[in-house]
Amino acid sequence: MLNADISVSVGGTELLGVKITATIASFETAAKYGLEFPSGTNLDAPAWEKRFETYANCPECGNRRDEKLLIRDGCPICGWESPLKNQKALEIGTKSSE
Repeated sequence: MLNADISVSVGGTELLGVKITATIASFETAAKYGLEFPSGTNLDAPAWEKRFETYANCPECGNRRDEKLLIRDGCPICGWESPLKNQKALEIGTKSSE
């Protein structure tokens, strides 16, 4: 987010004051929050299908990956495994032994 205050003063008297607040976001973030796009934007492009995917960073190495894949498979870069992955494996093992 950017904030800017611009003022024009003469002799200590403010003649003109402008306050600007702007938010800069990627198209991915803008789409997630439903912001409008300029006319002519091709919303049928394949990349737009990824706008609802969530990404997470590996806690070990910081590798950015699809959140579901990171939890399910772990990180292919450093070998980190999600505690949830191990918990699900235990639950599946317990169900099969019953």
